[in-house]
Amino acid sequence: MPTLAEALGHDADTRLLILSADLVGSTHAATAAGIHALQEGLATTATLMMPGPWARHAADRFTASPNLDVGIHLTLNAELEDFRWAPLTHAPSLLDGDGGFPRTPADLWDHADIDEIRRECRAQLERATSWGVEVIHLTTHLLALQQRPEFFDVLLDIASEAQLPVRLESGTAESDAGFPFRALAEQEGIWIPDHFRLVRGGARTHLNNVLTNIRVG
Repeated sequence: MPTLAEALGHDADTRLLILSADLVGSTHAATAAGIHALQEGLATTATLMMPGPWARHAADRFTASPNLDVGIHLTLNAELEDFRWAPLTHAPSLLDGDGGFPRTPADLWDHADIDEIRRECRAQLERATSWGVEVIHLTTHLLALQQRPEFFDVLLDIASEAQLPVRLESGTAESDAGFPFRALAEQEGIWIPDHFRLVRGGARTHLNNVLTNIRVG
């Protein structure tokens, strides 16, 4: 299996940087900023949250500008205190007391029914497709589908069915999760970035460090 860089038409030792505008569709601000970053800024891709209240507006922008790359940010959490989004499907186990998704992955993992998760993730991808969005990859909001084996199985199934790459963490993420999710994805023939780490806070410092020490891949 060639490297991802080779699959994208580059040499194996090429250094490629992907800058993603995440959470498009979640709020008006995130949607406006994400689209602007793609059209006028440095972002090279974006992720669309289908349960978000601004998802349809964002989808219309993407279909009007097919040159903009976008993935689906499979969403099973609504972490904001006063701004809630909920499942597209009838999924009682994916709701908290406020009528939205659970606020934390831990709460989701404690109560979610795997079959309801599978239906919800499929529904999010299918709705994007039905709205005319050309989906190029999948991601998982707050890593909810990455850090538990039974949840990761759903992500693998969805990616395999749709034949889409998946953005997975690298570094110590697999040891933190306790199972080799990157190796499992590669065994299924699913493309993943060579290097990715979710950072909350200190993004400018993190990016400067990445650019200073950018690795092959």
